[in-house]
Amino acid sequence: MKSILFPLGIAALLQACASVVPGTALLASRLDPITADPADVAAFPVLPEGVGLLPGKSILVLSGVREDDGAEASETFVLAPWQGGFRIDPADYERFRSQQALLRGWAEGPGVDGTMTVTVGACIDGRGPDRDARYSVDVILEQGGPRLPLVREAPLTAVGLDPATLPSCTGD
Repeated sequence: MKSILFPLGIAALLQACASVVPGTALLASRLDPITADPADVAAFPVLPEGVGLLPGKSILVLSGVREDDGAEASETFVLAPWQGGFRIDPADYERFRSQQALLRGWAEGPGVDGTMTVTVGACIDGRGPDRDARYSVDVILEQGGPRLPLVREAPLTAVGLDPATLPSCTGD
């Protein structure tokens, strides 16, 4: 089986390698997206002034392609606010677990090339961020576990957010 990518949020975070906290990244890399309990994982973005998140626009996609016949399976989950951060909505846990079971079956049989990605629905709040704006991301990797820093003070530009292309948080 090819490994499944598990970026825990934002794939582009790794572009800000100098800002990634190695110990947390190591712990996160040990999570297997086809066996991890969705109730265990949450992300806490710390955004700069002038950047917000649109409700219902941050999503997680768990997908896979069978290696033998190219069959594809993809499920999209809207991330729900939770204790100041985001996680898969508990109403979607069973659907998430069903997708995991399907991909596990493929991994144990013909093989699977899988991915798990997170896309955030960023928006401009007020005048927008400063040119040198920075962000951070904390994560929880196990239910009841501590908030751990994953990214610290990374340039907003490292994730490709161009304020000129983002929608307004107020819908203007």
